[in-house]
Amino acid sequence: MTQPRVVANVTVADLSGLEAVDRYFEAGEYGEVRLPLDRDIATETQRNGTYQAVYALEAELKRDGMKPWPGEPLVRLQWSARTISIRFVAQSRSSPLGPPGAFVVAAALIAPAVIRGAVFLKNSSTVARLLARVPRLSRLPSYINRMPGASKVFNIVRKAAKFPVVRRVLNITELVGAGAAVWVMLDENQRIAVLKWPGKMLAKGAGKAGEALLDQFREFVEKAGKPMVIAIGVAAVGVALVLLMPKKD
Repeated sequence: MTQPRVVANVTVADLSGLEAVDRYFEAGEYGEVRLPLDRDIATETQRNGTYQAVYALEAELKRDGMKPWPGEPLVRLQWSARTISIRFVAQSRSSPLGPPGAFVVAAALIAPAVIRGAVFLKNSSTVARLLARVPRLSRLPSYINRMPGASKVFNIVRKAAKFPVVRRVLNITELVGAGAAVWVMLDENQRIAVLKWPGKMLAKGAGKAGEALLDQFREFVEKAGKPMVIAIGVAAVGVALVLLMPKKD
């Protein structure tokens, strides 16, 4: 089975390392970002809300242009393991700082989604009510346009969610906008893992090579005609039989 390779680990409290993940990928490579959830927040009663948050995050990332693995969802939730995976195929995009294709769109698309999620929480009346129950928590940043500010928003709401008085009234479904609830539920005692799946590229390359050979064979059949191909096949079988015949002493 193809095994992934860990290329980076990002602290949950920081998140800013996600902005630099592109350096590990080239266009066409398969990547994955694994997000660990805190079981104290992602409880069984929050299961449906967590799935809604996953769908919201997937919609955000697809809107920005992130491409999923063929035939698979871009964002998936493994509930029993409390893990969310973002599986993407890195894409090329022209950059004003370099030649066309110099900038690879991979996990860098997560950063804008993170910031939008933080802005959603900042403007949420639900979040305001939750924080009001824990007055000693810091105020949310007034203006958010970068990862540090976004990370602080999630950390504050995450800490609030740990208080029993807040957990009793917390409903994750009210925080799912822009996938914000995903970042709120992250486990600060674990790290976000960024993985590369090089074997996926090899399989993809082998598949393309096989398709090319098949296309060449079809083209040969069309040009030579079926009778000629049949004759060649019969001749090949005859040669094989001669080669397999036991040799006389």
